[in-house]
Amino acid sequence: LISELHSIPTALNLTVNERTFDETFKAISLSTNLDIPNPSVFKFYQLNIANKQIQLSDITSFIRGSISKYVFSREEYRIRKEDDAYALDALEILNNAYSLEDKVTAFSEIMVYAFLEGVLKAPKIMSSIELKNNAGITSSKASSIHLLSNPTLPHSNKLVFGTAATKCTIVDAVKSVFEQITQIISNRKAEQQIIDRCILNSSFDPNTTAFIKNILKPNKYSNLTYDASFGIFIGYSIDTSEKANYSIDEFPKYIMK
Repeated sequence: LISELHSIPTALNLTVNERTFDETFKAISLSTNLDIPNPSVFKFYQLNIANKQIQLSDITSFIRGSISKYVFSREEYRIRKEDDAYALDALEILNNAYSLEDKVTAFSEIMVYAFLEGVLKAPKIMSSIELKNNAGITSSKASSIHLLSNPTLPHSNKLVFGTAATKCTIVDAVKSVFEQITQIISNRKAEQQIIDRCILNSSFDPNTTAFIKNILKPNKYSNLTYDASFGIFIGYSIDTSEKANYSIDEFPKYIMK
């Protein structure tokens, strides 16, 4: 077991396409650290703007290119990507998992997966769909689960529970994600059982499975540990009804008010 541990990678690979992510979402300088004891940061992002129009086609293309890696487990994606129909299969699974009324929820959950990987650099362990498929009797309250390695403390890791909401106002979105966080905290034991079930169901290759096991279930041969944390995605609408009053150069500043 000791020699096996030495061959286990120290981090998971990201699954999101980082170049496409950076091209689609633009960071805004309003980002700020939160005044709380644990290290936390709140960042704002927007889509590209051209001719006073928010480029929604960019996010549509990004989601289409990300669906397969979002829907399938790491191991299932590795196997399926050789099949020409794997992208269509992923889209069908996604459509079947959410009713028409839940499409906004699906969007939010894909976004928190993408941002936790693209910004936080926390690789996915399981997406919302994987959590649902492995839930058993008790369903997960998380929108995704990721693992964040600490570069200054290589053997200390963060298990990041993703929460997400897209609402008409930022106030409603914030309320929704904090309700989810409260549910996850109350559901911690069940969340751990779901992760255990995913490991048993071969959601990962052998090396990744061993690495995750040694973090989540430390033994006398392992000095890996983890703490729980939360990653939040909030989407909300902005009023663009007065855009005719602004020039092309002024419009981006107007929507930031």
